[in-house]
Amino acid sequence: MSDVLIGTYGWEHRQWHGGFYPEELPEDWRFCFYSNRLRAVLVPAVWTQAADAAAVQQWHDDSDDAFRFIWEVSATAAADIAPLLQTLAPLAARSAGILWRPPAAALVTPAMEPALMQLSAFAPVSIDLPPPAAATDNAVAAMLARYDAGVCWQVSREPLPRAGGRLSLALMEHGDPRALRRALETLATSTRADAAAALFFTDPARSASLAEQARVLAELMGV
Repeated sequence: MSDVLIGTYGWEHRQWHGGFYPEELPEDWRFCFYSNRLRAVLVPAVWTQAADAAAVQQWHDDSDDAFRFIWEVSATAAADIAPLLQTLAPLAARSAGILWRPPAAALVTPAMEPALMQLSAFAPVSIDLPPPAAATDNAVAAMLARYDAGVCWQVSREPLPRAGGRLSLALMEHGDPRALRRALETLATSTRADAAAALFFTDPARSASLAEQARVLAELMGV
């Protein structure tokens, strides 16, 4: 089994019906089916932040202890983040990380650090920094370092990931086998030994098939 977490952005896409999901598969079985085919998922912010106790319990029951969730979060206020993390607490042991997508305006507010402190206490954080200035802002970089947060690698836009953080997270829209291999090799070699590496596919039409190809490649490569 590969050490790189591989999956897709969400598991409910109409393009999957009759393809990745068999036509006869009941709607409420889809996540269970997904969790047995792919062993990690990036949960979109709209699902993460709307989740209630019943949904979290269902996700728990429909996956196993080896399955891994990464939660996309766009909230920046401590008052919003605290109840969100409390709701996700039953899945804390299966949470491999958080993809935090704060709006650009939040990066220069006093609320930024308390929010990052709460998120990083729950799981390793990878931040999707709005371009361009925030990526090189010294104050932002120092804050990320204080909480051992990484910077999300957008594979189609950036040749290499930025070093650092407890979570080395890559997002990829599409690619042929050579591109998949390169992304996996780059993650494997750039992720430090005590950090997690994850690769998620975002194009709804092709994400499931690309994730399955990447999983097979990763196992063959031993990464």
